[in-house]
Amino acid sequence: MSWHPSRRAVLMGGVWSCGALMFGVACETVDAQEMAAYLTQLNELRDSTAVDDAALGERFNSLIASGSRDAGAYLSIYRELRTSNAAVLAKLEQIQPPQGLGRHHEDFVEGLSDLVTALDQVIQMIEEGNVIEANRTFQRAVTRSQAKQTGAMLQIRRVARSARVRI
Repeated sequence: MSWHPSRRAVLMGGVWSCGALMFGVACETVDAQEMAAYLTQLNELRDSTAVDDAALGERFNSLIASGSRDAGAYLSIYRELRTSNAAVLAKLEQIQPPQGLGRHHEDFVEGLSDLVTALDQVIQMIEEGNVIEANRTFQRAVTRSQAKQTGAMLQIRRVARSARVRI
């Protein structure tokens, strides 16, 4: 006695095969050269602000370590940080991601945009005299922003690896 597939089994097999084929067609492909150029733009943008960011971070960390509650000092640093991040955000918004990376690029930009918005709130809080709560608000905003940007960058790198681009 031999096994013969029923018409239903053959039909279901065909549907599954067709579904897998359609899924493959629906997935967007990413051009390796476009991806490499995009990653180069992101790296150059990051490198262009690295020295200033490190100096600003050092000033901020020393201010926190000193236990100072000098509103003027914090206000100065937060304003510089806001100006720096707003400039990076403007440049980042001008970068055109390759096809297939639009959503991840938008998430990355949104993470930085959220930080700039939070910095506006933090500056306002300090101007109102609430330095301690402003610092807490900033720390929460930085954590959320970094999480969003890190998640987006992991997705961007995953796509880059699938396009066989060296990272």
